[in-house]
Amino acid sequence: MNHFAAMNQSILLFLMLVFFTVGLVSGRHLNSPDSRARQEMTAEEEETPVSSAPAASDRSAVPSHWQPAHDRFEDALAEANPFERQLSLVHTAEKCSARDCFRLILQCQEDEMALAAISARWASLDPKGMFTTLQGWKKDDLLSNETVMGELMAVWSRSDPEEAYAVVDASQDRNIRDHAVRQLVGNLLYEDPEKAFDIANRGETTRLGLPGEFDDWADEDPEAMSDLVLGLPRSNFKLSVSRRLAVRWGKSDPENALQFAQQLGPLYREFAMESVAVGWMERDLDVAKDYVSQSTSGAALSRLGVHLAGKLAERDPAEAFAWVNQHMQGEARSKALSSLVGRGASNHPAAIAAIASELSPGDIRQHTLRVVGEHWPESDAGAAAAWIQSLPQGYEREAALHGWRKAGFSEDDLVRLNEGETAP
Repeated sequence: MNHFAAMNQSILLFLMLVFFTVGLVSGRHLNSPDSRARQEMTAEEEETPVSSAPAASDRSAVPSHWQPAHDRFEDALAEANPFERQLSLVHTAEKCSARDCFRLILQCQEDEMALAAISARWASLDPKGMFTTLQGWKKDDLLSNETVMGELMAVWSRSDPEEAYAVVDASQDRNIRDHAVRQLVGNLLYEDPEKAFDIANRGETTRLGLPGEFDDWADEDPEAMSDLVLGLPRSNFKLSVSRRLAVRWGKSDPENALQFAQQLGPLYREFAMESVAVGWMERDLDVAKDYVSQSTSGAALSRLGVHLAGKLAERDPAEAFAWVNQHMQGEARSKALSSLVGRGASNHPAAIAAIASELSPGDIRQHTLRVVGEHWPESDAGAAAAWIQSLPQGYEREAALHGWRKAGFSEDDLVRLNEGETAP
């Protein structure tokens, strides 16, 4: 028995040694640098930012492998001092990976300061990936967020504006595409105006309106802007930007603005000169009135007359009415009178009421009575009530009463006011 026991013990020791050796070799292989790299690469490929993001129904869930980034942002958000909070958010964002940024954007959508810091960081790491990822994330319309899109395009316009335009121009979502191009052009305008104009012309940025940066540049350096406008090929963008420049320049220097407009082609010239006159009205209404009266005709006079009648009515409705009667005819006159009434009724309701009495029976007269009936009670309900009471029974009084009721008054209020009482 002792002999067999000794043999069994030897065999057991041998087998244990074999298993230990095999395990050691396997462990070294599994923990080798190449093996770890393959494991990390596989995990990276299987876990895209979108697939690894917290579910929309469980945004509070924080995966353990990005807990540090989340905790750092929680600490930054807790800063009470706004300035310290901003610095802390920016400093924290600088340590985040692109994947961290995506997850944190989903967590911080209601915090503009945090959203800006995270978006700027992600855009600096991978702007194309950021745009593509957010466009593919359908649970939140993140690309329509002004902060997210603004930070992305601000960074991308500096790093590679051509890539930015190519990527966003290929978007199937027209609203996202137009919004992104508009942001790109606005950011580029001061960095590289020629590139901004080129992309704006290719991208047809007019559907959402030109960015406000065009107004700023037109105010600061209209001559430089005019050189680029004159060099543009025929396009909707050229029409829009030439009119925008003409309006802004017309406010500050109408003579040079007119010279610019006269250098444009026939179609652009007509609209630009009208735009100069519109801007001119803001600078010097009397000189602009003389220009419109003496130097325009036809369709241009019709369009400008509507605007001029309204501007004059803000100052003196009687003057505006006289000008309209002298210069406007047909449908253009009706539109100018509507502008006059709409712009003058708030500050000069009695004057507009007097004009109503001079108008021929018809739609314009009824419209004027309704507008006066609505606006006069805002400043003097007693005078408005007396005026309505003076109107003859029928459509005229009913038109004025329609406006009176729209202003929040009743017919009982009308009776009380005309009996010398005060309306409630």
